[in-house]
Amino acid sequence: MEEEKDFIMRQIHQVIDNLGRYLTKDSLKAYIDYDLASQSALTEREIDQILLIQDLKEVISRYQISQNTLSRDLRLDLDQIEAYYHLEEDLPDPIHAKIQAFVNDYSD
Repeated sequence: MEEEKDFIMRQIHQVIDNLGRYLTKDSLKAYIDYDLASQSALTEREIDQILLIQDLKEVISRYQISQNTLSRDLRLDLDQIEAYYHLEEDLPDPIHAKIQAFVNDYSD
């Protein structure tokens, strides 16, 4: 089961990396649900977590956000962000809300 989940995670990351900049979040979720529905071992919450962290990583890259800014604004470091991205840790609701607000601030 864990190997299956790892395989699906790699597929989802590949889809996000290749199509993420061209599709909306809802379109990506629909594609993932449609394409991987028969084999998906991921919950909708886990897919949301991956997509949110991908958005955060894009903001970090596009605006060259420093580690100091991440620490100050989100109380996160790059290792924690990667752990959330790869579902090594569950993203708690308060941190999810902070990340969403942070991403939204840069998206406006």
